[in-house]
Amino acid sequence: MKSIYAFNPLKDLLNLMYSPTCIACGEQLVGEESLLCVECISHIPFTDFAPMPGNQLELLLENSIPNVKATSLMYFEKGEVSQKIIHEIKYHGNLHLATRFGQLLGESIADSHRFDDVDYIIPVPLHFFRWYKRGFNQSREISQGIVKRFKRPIKNFAIARIRYTETQTHKNHIARSRNVVEAFKVRNPQQLAGKHILLVDDVITTGATIRACYETLSHVEGVRVSVASLAFAG
Repeated sequence: MKSIYAFNPLKDLLNLMYSPTCIACGEQLVGEESLLCVECISHIPFTDFAPMPGNQLELLLENSIPNVKATSLMYFEKGEVSQKIIHEIKYHGNLHLATRFGQLLGESIADSHRFDDVDYIIPVPLHFFRWYKRGFNQSREISQGIVKRFKRPIKNFAIARIRYTETQTHKNHIARSRNVVEAFKVRNPQQLAGKHILLVDDVITTGATIRACYETLSHVEGVRVSVASLAFAG
C-alpha cells in the first residue's frame, strides 16, 4: 500500500510559512509529512479485509446481501486516530483527506482482485437537504479517491435518498434499521440491470444503511452488490 505522502516543493515551502499540524494529534508536521504525522499513521488500525473472504464486514451483511463481497480500509475506534480521520472528513469538510484515504481503499480493492468484475461504483447518497446543508457527500468524495486506483465509472445519481432521515450516529441497531426504511429509490433501473455494483459509504456500523440501499437495488433485474467503506465500526 502506497504512502499518503507526496513530494511537492511548493507545498513544502508553504508548510514552512504556515506550520501545518497533524489533523489527529495537532503536532506540527515536518519533512514530507502531509495531513497526518508518522506517529498517528502508525496507529491507524487497517483491516486488510479486501483480500479476505468471510471477513467481519461480509459476515455482518451475508444474511442480507447474497454472495456479498465487502471491505473496509480501517476499524473505527472511538477516541483514536481513525475516528479523528472520519470526523475531519464528515464534520470539517476535509475533502482532500477523503480523497487520499479513498485512494488507499481503492488500491486495496484493486490489489485484491476480488472486485475485478465490478461495473459501477455508487456512493451512498445523502438527502438533498443534508447535502445542501453540508455542501458535500463524503461517500462521493471517498469514491473519487477510489477510482484513482480502481478505475470504474461512478454513478453519483443512480440512487436517490427520497426521505429525509435523522442521523444514525446515536441510534441502536433496531432504530437504525427503522430510520432508513424506504429511504432510497433507484432512478434508472434499466441502466443497472445485470450490473455488478460497488456501494461506497464512509462508516459501516450495523449495516442498516447498506441493507436499505440493497433492498432498493434488489428489485433491479440481475443486479449484484458489493460493498466498500472507509471504516468499519461493527
